[in-house]
Amino acid sequence: MPKTSGTLKIYWAVALALLVLLSPLATIHFALAQNNSVPAIQREEYYTEAYPYDAIDFIVQSSDGGYVLLAPENHYSGLSFVLPSVILLKIDKSGNVEWERQFNESNPNDFAAVGGLAQTSDQGYVFANGRNDGVELIKVDSGGNIQWNYTFQHNGYGISMVQTNDGGFAIAGTEAGTHNLSSLWLVKTDSQGKLSWSKTFQNQFAGLSQMIQAKDGNFIVLGYTYNASATVISTNAANLLLLKISSSGSLLWSKTYDSGQSSWGDKAIVQTNDGGYIFTDYTGIATVIKTDSNGVVQWTKTYNVSSTHPTNVFTAGTLNSAILTSDGGLAFAGTASFGEIWLLKTDAQGTVEWNQTYGDRDQYGYQAYSLMEANDGSLLVGGEWQEMSHGDYYYLLKTQPFLPQPTASPEPSVTLNPPKKSELLQIVLPMAIVVTIGLIVILSILLRKKHSKYLAEYKRKRGALRVTSPLGRGFKSHPLHISEFSFFSQLF
Repeated sequence: MPKTSGTLKIYWAVALALLVLLSPLATIHFALAQNNSVPAIQREEYYTEAYPYDAIDFIVQSSDGGYVLLAPENHYSGLSFVLPSVILLKIDKSGNVEWERQFNESNPNDFAAVGGLAQTSDQGYVFANGRNDGVELIKVDSGGNIQWNYTFQHNGYGISMVQTNDGGFAIAGTEAGTHNLSSLWLVKTDSQGKLSWSKTFQNQFAGLSQMIQAKDGNFIVLGYTYNASATVISTNAANLLLLKISSSGSLLWSKTYDSGQSSWGDKAIVQTNDGGYIFTDYTGIATVIKTDSNGVVQWTKTYNVSSTHPTNVFTAGTLNSAILTSDGGLAFAGTASFGEIWLLKTDAQGTVEWNQTYGDRDQYGYQAYSLMEANDGSLLVGGEWQEMSHGDYYYLLKTQPFLPQPTASPEPSVTLNPPKKSELLQIVLPMAIVVTIGLIVILSILLRKKHSKYLAEYKRKRGALRVTSPLGRGFKSHPLHISEFSFFSQLF
């Protein structure tokens, strides 16, 4: 047999070494080619003159690709509310208003505080309106016309509503309690808004922020609590409080997190893919806390505002809304000091991918209260716009698409930036080298197996000619006959 094993071993060693060394390089440059840049504004919309602190609190994307926005409208006369109402606004995917509905409170001195919005299976919508004497659950059709509504009486406000896994709805609110605390009030209804059960949990909260339904069907409620000291309350010091309540209304566990200043700013909570929870807080700095499924803290991270405004020396801000994004990470929306929209994008571990503000605080102020990811991979932020000389408006911001777009395929999609020529060369060249080395090794093996018998025969006939293999040490020069040329042609 031809003595080529040592040569082949060398080729294999070189090929494997290059493969190990260059494959990570190609992977790194592929990752660099992905789009992690800060998204630009695609458009901004200003709707219906509002009153101070009235904002777009909830956004859902409708089945036709448009959006439905929910906001309170509280008219002021001196220090009193006059004719409070709820605004439901349907817009197309370009931001144009298709219809607007206004739902007036029955009590002209009441206060409108919306608590949730969901699209139903019949393409209608359900939303909750918190009032002084309870909470109203309203169902409308796809055109915004009322189909049914129920009022659940209690002494407090209903401020958080979710659509449940069984097609029904759950509403959380607070009732006046003792020792400067409020009781948690929880209502569960069927899909038609009829009461299934109602439970009260005594003296749990000083303030209620948000309720979600966990993957196991139980409810997670986020709020904050004071201790009984009036001194502590007067300094806005408080601790976060997280409750888990079963799907039938029984308290499963309660966790308190000593953050010291949790009464400031809105808070948001989402369940993560591993079954744990992410929630926001403000402790003098924007804070994000990650727990496991039992509420045990896994990590806590703080974030400062990254403003592009040349005169903004303030880095504080609140993160009022949080969502899981389609790339497996997290996105947060809030308000930076002196009125800029603040968007923060992180991976699943809270590592910042980008941090950006939008708006000009010198002329007007923005407040962000709601956030969602659209089907095209963009982010929508709802809030209000306050301008000193022109009043307030409901405000909607849509970024350019930058996240992977959902598809029907179970395989995750990836959105890429067109690579630059230099990046393309750095990606292709290592891969080309690896492929070339691999082809050389494969050809050498094939040639060895296919033509070894021809080489052996020729070597016996031409003992004076040093021939081992096409990959051997070489050929000794001598004139070739026609028959010899024909023989070599068989090798290739």
